[in-house]
This record gives sequence, C-alpha cells and structure tokens, in this order.
Amino acid sequence: MITSANLTAAVLVVNYRSTDRVIDLMGDLAASSTASSAHHVSIVDNSVDPHEFRKLSERLQPFRHRFASLSVVAAEENRGYAAGNNLAYAQVQHLAVDVVVVINPDIRIVNGDIGQAAKLTLDLKAPIVVPFTKNNNIWGDGRAAISLLSGRSRQLAADEVPSRLWLVYPGGHFFIINRSAWDRSGGLSEHFFLYSEEADLILRLRATDTSLMPDPNLMVEHDSGGTTGSQHGQKSRVTLFHASRSSIVLFRSHRRLRWFLPSVFIARLGWVAAVTIRLGFGAGGTALRGALDGLFGPLGPYYRRLIEQR
Repeated sequence: MITSANLTAAVLVVNYRSTDRVIDLMGDLAASSTASSAHHVSIVDNSVDPHEFRKLSERLQPFRHRFASLSVVAAEENRGYAAGNNLAYAQVQHLAVDVVVVINPDIRIVNGDIGQAAKLTLDLKAPIVVPFTKNNNIWGDGRAAISLLSGRSRQLAADEVPSRLWLVYPGGHFFIINRSAWDRSGGLSEHFFLYSEEADLILRLRATDTSLMPDPNLMVEHDSGGTTGSQHGQKSRVTLFHASRSSIVLFRSHRRLRWFLPSVFIARLGWVAAVTIRLGFGAGGTALRGALDGLFGPLGPYYRRLIEQR
C-alpha cells in the first residue's frame, strides 16, 4: 500500500528570470513534506540567458541532497509554460513516480504536507488535488473558473458552487495529478504559451470523469503574476497578447465550448477597449492582435514574436 511516506512525486517547476523565487520554493518543499526525500524535482529554465541558468544551477546545489533527485535544464528557447512543464516531465518520466506536481515559482507553502495531499490523487475518482490558496490576501480553495459567456476567469472561494455557465479547473499555480491521468492527457497542451492550460487539461480529461479535490490541509500563498510580469495592475506585452489569445484558443479548440465562441470573442473585444483606455493604444493593439490570432491563427505553431518584449 502506498502511504505519504513512500509515495514518489515528480515536481515540475518552470523558471523565467525568477531564481530567487525558485530557491524560496525549494526551501519550502524540503521543509514542508515528510516525503521530500522521495521528490524528483525537475526544473526547466525558460530564460534563454546563460547567466540566469548559471546562477540558478549554483544556488540549487545545497538542495541536491534534500530530494531523491534534482535536475535543472535550460530550454533552447522560451516556448512557454506548457512546453516548459512538458520538458521538465520528460527529464523524469523514466522514473517510477506516483504523482506529478506542477508548481509555480511564485508559490510559498504556508502549511501542510505535499506527500499527504499527493496521496489523495491516487483515488481515481479525484485524480487532481489543489491546495487552499491565498491570492491578494483572499483565501480560496485552489480552484479557478472561466465564464462560458465571457471567457473571464477568476479564483473560486472555498466551497463555492459556480453555475453551469462556469468551467471549473485547477488554479494555474499549483496542482497535483496522479501519474496515470497525466500520462493519459499527454501533459499540458502546447497550443498555449501562457494561460488556459489547466482548463484545457480538465476538458481533455473530462471523458474519464475527472474531478478536483481541494485539500484544506495544504495551504499556500500565491504572488499572482510574480513570474509573468503582471503585477500591481500592470501587464507585459507578452501577457496581454496571450491572455487574449489563449481564451479564444480554448473555446475554439473544444467542441463543447464552440457554441460560446462568438460571445467570448465579443467580450474579449470589450476587454481590449478597456485595456486601451487604461494602458494606451500600444497595449490595446497587442491585446487585439492576441484575440485575432486566437480566432484566425493556426493552432499548432508556437508564438514567439513578443517574447523578447516581456
């Protein structure tokens, strides 16, 4: 029988010029879990910066004996969050792990044991577990939801029951999934560069009666936007582009959502107008290009045009 003490986890982390946050997270992971010795930590550096990669590698050295294994690799190019996590998983997929933990560097673990939470995912009725999360001083239960009418997403309050016009998915900062479900899904979809990856994952797993289980015993703080350049009401060009593009791609990619695509696109144009008023024509134009790219662009290729403007 698998217990939290002998459960093994692949812990995936994507770094983008956030070494200090990664190091803080590693300290939390090592200190907060009785199963840290069975964690196989795999970090991908998307920074495309030799200095950043060298700094990250050097500062990770003290943690190598704290986990079952710790690897850090540099991506040849910044292909985004989904591809970064998939590359991280590729480094450890040959290992006999029970669960996959996807965690952002801008997370701090407040309380709880990842090993105990991970054990819950081995119940195939709820293969995904999320932690209770503090965002902007407000606690939620780790779930997020996206409106089927507008494409707008938000964090859910603890025990909130959204209407059928909201799609519920794991918040995009931390989730634990059993390995069989992760392998069955093929990982995160690389149609997305940033945003909507977890909602897409839920939709692709829905045929197997996937459900989410918030774990109140695992509590984290999320410095929302801390690794995407979107904090304090500001958004970088790349986040504006992909926040707009990804919501359209999500509704375009799934048959059950396509009925709502016209409504979502119109709502997105309203958001573009609001961005233009608040941040100027340059930002509004970026958001508009993202929406148009999502609606008319091919779904397969990766989008790199704005990455260096991040």
